[in-house]
Amino acid sequence: MAVTTWLAPDDVVRAEVELRRRSLTDQLHRLGMPSTEYFTAAGSTLEEADRELTTAVAEQNRIQYVLDALADAAGVEITREELSQGIIHRARRAGADPQDYLDRLVERGAEAAVTGDLRRAKALADLMRTVTIKDTAGTVLVVDPDG
Repeated sequence: MAVTTWLAPDDVVRAEVELRRRSLTDQLHRLGMPSTEYFTAAGSTLEEADRELTTAVAEQNRIQYVLDALADAAGVEITREELSQGIIHRARRAGADPQDYLDRLVERGAEAAVTGDLRRAKALADLMRTVTIKDTAGTVLVVDPDG
């Protein structure tokens, strides 16, 4: 794989930032807390939070694209069993019934997003099995990508 500098497309970053901003606004509205009060309590401003969020979203997109390229190059695929296990795991973490969780995923058309997340995680785990990681003293660290 070649080394390159890549920037996440502005429209993708803007759309994700807007989605997350709306989600936060909705949550604050349900709690009855004005956004100015929230940011003041957090020691921040809306502008600072937007800059931080934009930076984080751009970085997350870059990571996703790199992991997608890694998965493509390695021919990583997710089996139906792996998808089922991934959905069950996510449902448990969310405290939801696995079938209800799956039904909501299908309703929202989000099953492909879960498959993509699982595929990226599998590609990263495969990569982690092939590298040696050392601390600053040169001691080899044992990392269990499945744990």
